[in-house]
Amino acid sequence: MRIGKQERENYLREILSEAGISPEDASINVLVPLRLQSLRGILADFILKVQHGGFPSDKIFAVLVPRLSDSVIGTIRDYTMDFHPQLRWLAIDEMGRTQGNISGDESELGGFSVSSAGLRGASASVQGFASMLRSRYELAQGRLFTPNNQWLLKVVLLSGLEQRFWGGPHLHEYAGIGELAEAADIPQPSVSRFVGIAEAQGFLYRSDRGLGMRRIPELLEQWAFDNSNTPSKVVYYRALFPESGKDDSTALQCDSRVVVSGQAAVSTMGLAVTNVDSQLLYSSEPATVLEDNDFLQCSESEAQGAIQIPVAERSIYAGSVGLNGRKLADILQLYLDVRFSMARGEEQARHLFETVLGPHFRRKRWL
Repeated sequence: MRIGKQERENYLREILSEAGISPEDASINVLVPLRLQSLRGILADFILKVQHGGFPSDKIFAVLVPRLSDSVIGTIRDYTMDFHPQLRWLAIDEMGRTQGNISGDESELGGFSVSSAGLRGASASVQGFASMLRSRYELAQGRLFTPNNQWLLKVVLLSGLEQRFWGGPHLHEYAGIGELAEAADIPQPSVSRFVGIAEAQGFLYRSDRGLGMRRIPELLEQWAFDNSNTPSKVVYYRALFPESGKDDSTALQCDSRVVVSGQAAVSTMGLAVTNVDSQLLYSSEPATVLEDNDFLQCSESEAQGAIQIPVAERSIYAGSVGLNGRKLADILQLYLDVRFSMARGEEQARHLFETVLGPHFRRKRWL
């Protein structure tokens, strides 16, 4: 079962209605798949109609795209600045993220619009409709990012990557379902289901050269968003004695069941492009980590870091890498964890992709 254009248009209308905006007050546009030239064309046509009386001056330009990217938002903002500074617009993607300016004032995001960090600041009703769309995909095609599937995705994607970035197993050349099941230590029926789901969603393919991946940037974007919106227990902390340096991953007192991620781990790997040092620790025993490191539990606003009980344990632990006496998350997990950080996370994730992940996927001829 596929989600068609009419369903997407209805979804867009439902979000507008739930936000108190009559769909009749908006121009409804669906660009799936996305072509930037098409976006520029319909945006230019919309602005001309507003300027010449074809549309009311307060009509909203609403567009649904596969994902909110810099190119989508940049295109809309460029047209706003160059041709119509009072443009009211709203962009929504298929994972439920929204961004826009429905007040007509570029200095603030109006209504329920949120930043590129996703739906965390949006209304419950808007989040509900985002969940509805994701549920439709999952019912139709199966859920791709279950704990087991995250592990299998990593084994396929990162196999062959050097050890300092990936501590998990490697597949032989031309590996198929049986070889993947053996390497990942997952029963073959479960691997077959995973392959079927990933294949149906257009991310994995089978050939005489074994299993291959495609549309990787879109896959990683969906994966990062899914992880950031999957409920999990998080404990925020700050150092009791800041001068002790315990916010540094090399100074942590932790056992083998603690994996360091976040911007601090990126910095430890020598891949940081920002001076942000926020730290994310994965552990099933947050209380022990707090006690061993003289950390105080605190609110998110006061936090130097966070301890998260992992949902996909094998995906976190089995691919981690050892460095400076600590376990660091694999390079793909670092990408997923920093992607939606408000502290220049998108910039940092892009750097990880351009310097490590992208070249690796190109060597495999997947990009």
